[in-house]
Amino acid sequence: MGAECLQVQTHVTFELQVGSRTFPLCHTPSFDSSNCSPDSRTDTNKCWCDGTDGQIFDYMLVYSANKSLDQGAQLLCKICFVPQKTWIPKESESCKEMNFGISHSDGIQNSNSTPGVIITLMLALFITYDLHHVVVLHEVIENGGSQKPAMVSMLYDLSVENSTARLGCAQSTGVAGLKLKLGLALETHLALSISLSPCGSDNVQEVVNEQENHFICKAEKPVYWTLQSKDTTTGKLVLAVCDENCTQLETLGKLFIVRTIDAGRSSMIIKPVNNTMLYNYVQLLNGSLECSLRDERKSARCGLNYVDPPKNVTCTAANVSWSVNVSCVISSVYSSRKSYSCQLLYRKDKNKTLENVSMVTSPTWERISKSEVKVSGSCQFNTTLPTEEGLYGFLVLISPSGQHFAASDKWFTVEQPKSPTVSCSPYPYVLENTNVICTCRTTSLGQPAGYLRWIIANLTNEKIAVVQEEHTFVSKELQYTHHMTLSDHDRTWLRCDVIWGTSGSQGENYTARVGYGSKTPRLSLNGRGRHVTVMEGDKVQFRCESDGRPAPNVSIYNNDNNSVIVRGSSLVVYTVIARCQDTATYSCAAKNEFSRHVTSSYNIKLGVGCKPQSVSTTGIQKFQFRNKTEEKNFDVMAYPVPHKYRIWYVEPVITNTSEPLQENVKDSEMTVTCSASAERSYLSKCTLTIFSIIYPSGFYKVQIINEHGDENFTFEISYGE
Repeated sequence: MGAECLQVQTHVTFELQVGSRTFPLCHTPSFDSSNCSPDSRTDTNKCWCDGTDGQIFDYMLVYSANKSLDQGAQLLCKICFVPQKTWIPKESESCKEMNFGISHSDGIQNSNSTPGVIITLMLALFITYDLHHVVVLHEVIENGGSQKPAMVSMLYDLSVENSTARLGCAQSTGVAGLKLKLGLALETHLALSISLSPCGSDNVQEVVNEQENHFICKAEKPVYWTLQSKDTTTGKLVLAVCDENCTQLETLGKLFIVRTIDAGRSSMIIKPVNNTMLYNYVQLLNGSLECSLRDERKSARCGLNYVDPPKNVTCTAANVSWSVNVSCVISSVYSSRKSYSCQLLYRKDKNKTLENVSMVTSPTWERISKSEVKVSGSCQFNTTLPTEEGLYGFLVLISPSGQHFAASDKWFTVEQPKSPTVSCSPYPYVLENTNVICTCRTTSLGQPAGYLRWIIANLTNEKIAVVQEEHTFVSKELQYTHHMTLSDHDRTWLRCDVIWGTSGSQGENYTARVGYGSKTPRLSLNGRGRHVTVMEGDKVQFRCESDGRPAPNVSIYNNDNNSVIVRGSSLVVYTVIARCQDTATYSCAAKNEFSRHVTSSYNIKLGVGCKPQSVSTTGIQKFQFRNKTEEKNFDVMAYPVPHKYRIWYVEPVITNTSEPLQENVKDSEMTVTCSASAERSYLSKCTLTIFSIIYPSGFYKVQIINEHGDENFTFEISYGE
């Protein structure tokens, strides 16, 4: 396998070792000149870099030693190599240490409050641009103004073979008391993890007044707890160091208490109850709490927000139709980060946020600390009820504290309206140029209450217009009047809807059906609109037609006998086989609901040509002659009217065995005249007139003749007084 030189980050750490415990003093981010801070040179217990020259960096620490506390302690300088790729060396093998004992010297003036020993570690890094990183360390101890260089050099040759990093070291030493801890191999492993909980989604956790607040740090290696004030000038404060057991370094008046849970977990308890230091400096709980791996640049941090939960909270809810107003009044609340907000939720679905608003606050007279007071506040929401049916109540989540407050325990009902029904009069037709009155009704307008709306549209232009609305939210009935013309028929339609929220419930459509009275009917016989003559046995077609809306009732009348021969709607066609008695005058009549009277057609005469026929059922007609002029009337069915006749005398007795004796009668003795009947066109009124009888009593034959034939009639005439 070929070798590859990895990019390596390096950093320097200065630590103080007391017995078996080690405390970090300062940590340089990396060998990068941009991280140098020459201006901080005057501060003690601080790291800085100086004397930069190209690729050479001097990292320094000035430490004020305490005569009583630091006697026998060790100052450690660590240089650590951290590859930038995914493999991470084991912590103990990636860092090289230099230890310097601290002991009292007669030539050094020191006390518990003044510097007794000042040690400056100067690290010079020379970087070559081949496959190796070369590091040379020098030591200078300032003691009463004299400097003694430490004859120390360490050459680190870092390369990679087959996924395993090897560190070769060449060393020489010329100063007693200097300890070198050199690892010979760096093995790859997964990155170490660390977590701090609880911590809010915005990496800020509330620290609640008047209760204990627990934070748990979980890590695979020893950690230290630090407090970072929001005021960056004060820096970090180390609270505790935890390995198998935890050592508390600072409690801040028992505000912070550390506890060991097990080998991989420790707990920091914050007790703000009646804490004098917190009262004097409330910003102690306005920074962040950090849990860091002692020998790694890896930490978990969570911001702190010191809060006093809201008290005396009143929330109310009221609605006007769909709009709901929710308001809350908070008597007192406090947040060190000045973070005050309200969140509106459904009572049945706390996971769904309807609206977030900032709380409007004003200071109260109630103190939370020496420099801070609690505030009172209010929140206002304007929301809309959903259209899904159900009961809806509202909760307000108030921050700080995240407590839920019900809005007046009031529930709002959402119920869909019932579809409306429509009735119009007159129905189903309205007479042209008159009004139709439509009434819309519903059994329920829904909750919140909707309102009724009439709309009108035309199928031709497809434009919809709102013509009438009722916004009282009370009426379940709405009338609308519209003037109808013939152009509205089957084009204009009306509909009544229930408008409910952003939607609605559609009612039934009413489509205009505009009517008019029946027009004068048209009658024809065999397709002709004038008098028609046919022969008996011919086919005759009657046709009558009339227009109107609704369709008129049509009847064909025989005017001679004032009878209806056929009825129908709009159009009637009737066919018959002509008989002599069908000779008559005919007409057609029509009427609908809008006709003021029956409309009739003009009359058409039908003549059925037929020879004379007897209409009497008696056979022989008798009458007595008294030697004066006598007349005998009889009816003959014939068309046209008979215009000829013959009369003759037969034997007194008519027998079937022999031919009767016949003798013509003169016109001077007997005549026959016929004329058309005034009531029936197919009848002729005939009269037999006897002037004198020269023949004896007996039977007489009378023959009636028209252009289509003849018919014989028998009369028995007798003489007497």
